[in-house]
Formats: sequence, C-alpha cells, structure tokens
Amino acid sequence: MDQLCVRCWKLIGQEAIFEPEKSAAFQWLSRHLRVSASFGEGKFFVRQQGRWLATQMLLVLVLVEFTDLVFAVDSIPAVLGIT
Repeated sequence: MDQLCVRCWKLIGQEAIFEPEKSAAFQWLSRHLRVSASFGEGKFFVRQQGRWLATQMLLVLVLVEFTDLVFAVDSIPAVLGIT
C-alpha cells in the first residue's frame, strides 16, 4: 500500500503530457488508414484533393471505444463472481 501512495504522489507532481502520436495503437491505425493532419472540425472523414481521409478525431474515437471494450471484457469475471 505504501508503494502505491508513493507512486501516486510522484504522478501528482508530474505534468501530464500525452502524445497520441507515440501510441502503438495510434501508429497502427495511421499505417492502415489515410489520416489527415487535422481534426477536421469535428468530422470523422474529410475530403482533401479528391481523396477521403480519416481525421485524428476518428482515431481518438477508435482508441476510446477500444479502451471501453477492454474494460467491459475485464469486468465479466467480476460480474460472474458476484452472481
């Protein structure tokens, strides 16, 4: 328990900087989809130079939904253990 408190204290002192470009999932999606450099004003796809491109907003949505799916699958044993 003490280690958890110490690590938490260290995390609080650090400035939270998340760079999605360095994420493995973000890089994988970028390799498999043509991605625009912009967020596309809230759109998931934009048309640039006659080509449809996915925006970074779509990549963020995919990452958030994937995380949601992981937590849903992770909670199945807990639900079965309670019932």
